[in-house]
Amino acid sequence: MDKDLFNRIYEKPDQAPWTDASIYEEFKELFVSKKVLPCPTLEVGCGEGYYSIYLASQGFRVTAIDWSINAIKNAQKNAKKASVSVDFFVGPWQIIEQIEDCFDFVFDWRFLHDLLDEQERKKYIEKISEKVKPGGYYLSFSFSDKTTTSNETGKIRLTSVGNRCYFASQKEFEELMSPFKIISKKEIIIPREKDRESIYNLFLMRK
Repeated sequence: MDKDLFNRIYEKPDQAPWTDASIYEEFKELFVSKKVLPCPTLEVGCGEGYYSIYLASQGFRVTAIDWSINAIKNAQKNAKKASVSVDFFVGPWQIIEQIEDCFDFVFDWRFLHDLLDEQERKKYIEKISEKVKPGGYYLSFSFSDKTTTSNETGKIRLTSVGNRCYFASQKEFEELMSPFKIISKKEIIIPREKDRESIYNLFLMRK
């Protein structure tokens, strides 16, 4: 991941192409259906904080991390505007090891695909598993290999903003998530420009 690139992208609020102040219905459904009740929660790769802020507004006690200082500055401003409290931290995903608490709900939304090295991806899931309490949930939303791109194929591809992402199949995702029991999985299709579409793997798991 290119830290400087992400800081430039987050220099102006809401300019990142993946930033959306609205919350996907597939995410909200977990809480509207009461499948996941208000609890201590960790978000990894929170960006400008909208998902953490939504959960805080629903009574969750949320800790959120992102390695872009500009993203966190924007997230703090957004939380203040929403009159909610979220514990934001700047740092790479590895700082979760410094957080003493464990959580009933951990999620990453458009973050896992930023980890390109397969061993790092496995290590990340191992550490996430350590942070989820027994019986707790882990939700992940990241690029599927079915996503259409203009000029590259394979697992690792260059995106329109100049960073590379990892595009995983559902089968690969299932193997990666071996520390967890998969509760549900689905593909989310998001239309893009020029008749292309982004497809994401959405997995809900339980420890």
